[in-house]
Amino acid sequence: MSGQLRDRTGAAVRLRGVNWYGAESPDFVVAGLHRQPLARIAASIAALGANVVRLPWSLALVADNPPVPAFAVAAEPCLQGASALAALDATIAALTAAGLALILDCHLDRADWCCADDHDPLPHLTADQEQRWIAAWVTLVRRYRTSPLVIAADLWNEPRGRARWGRGGQAHDWPAAAERAAAAILREHPDLLIIVEGVDYAADLRGVRQRPVHLPLPGRLVYSVHDYPWFHRQLAPAALRQRWEERWGFLARGEVPLLVGEFGLASDAWPAGPVAGWLRTFLDYLDELGASWTYWPLNGTMASASARWGRRFGAREPFGLLDERWEWPANPGLVEVLFRSPRPS
Repeated sequence: MSGQLRDRTGAAVRLRGVNWYGAESPDFVVAGLHRQPLARIAASIAALGANVVRLPWSLALVADNPPVPAFAVAAEPCLQGASALAALDATIAALTAAGLALILDCHLDRADWCCADDHDPLPHLTADQEQRWIAAWVTLVRRYRTSPLVIAADLWNEPRGRARWGRGGQAHDWPAAAERAAAAILREHPDLLIIVEGVDYAADLRGVRQRPVHLPLPGRLVYSVHDYPWFHRQLAPAALRQRWEERWGFLARGEVPLLVGEFGLASDAWPAGPVAGWLRTFLDYLDELGASWTYWPLNGTMASASARWGRRFGAREPFGLLDERWEWPANPGLVEVLFRSPRPS
């Protein structure tokens, strides 16, 4: 495929990894550190077969930089009393020491669980919100620009609600806002990849046909989509493939790389049932496209969230790849099928 990611030598690279959430939450630090230290979790990620981690964070983490709660880092004493940014520094250091590449994902504005249309409006809908969003990105890019394994900036998670792809006026024009943020980021870090997600919860990139994203530097753009079984009314393989092809799969035949930033299912839903069939079809399709991906999520347990979401710190994460102790795969068969050797392209 012509639109594959490439390293500095020009060799094609396929990223296959995980999302590790928590830093975007009211805990302001990745989940699991009440059970295991950073180095051990980083080693577990590498042992799965992953080569990249997508790290969600909130604008509140950067703007407020509060101390992380002691209960959230009980197994990592060096983070007791640490600020949120210091905890993020330590997380990135541990992951890169394990040889893992990093995608920084601006997941939401307030520190909480994502997502609802009324809960976390896109930062570009007002001038003040956009300024706050871009300022947070500049802060992080400056902080990590000397780390060669921090490779990408995922500008905003799951554009939705009033966000439109190139229509509806400037206040709702997602690709235009993405270009403004990307320009500021690339002035600070010209080598960083810029990830622009589709609209409709990152499920739809059809607008790229009429209105592609233009960045000031070549070879930096990556388009990104998310997909889950509940995105679809039909889970029959032919219907799924047709929908994916129409909405985003066509991009893999172009010049811009494609990343599937999120997909997943309850770990105990594998290997039986229609949802397992969705995953089989999806992984085969991604292999055919040669697309990179990060599975949602790594987490063995949940991070904190506001009461409206019904999520509780330390409770089992039903979608997580790791068990509740953050030691072993919750479902080894699921890990095996995810990180199998892909078919030759």
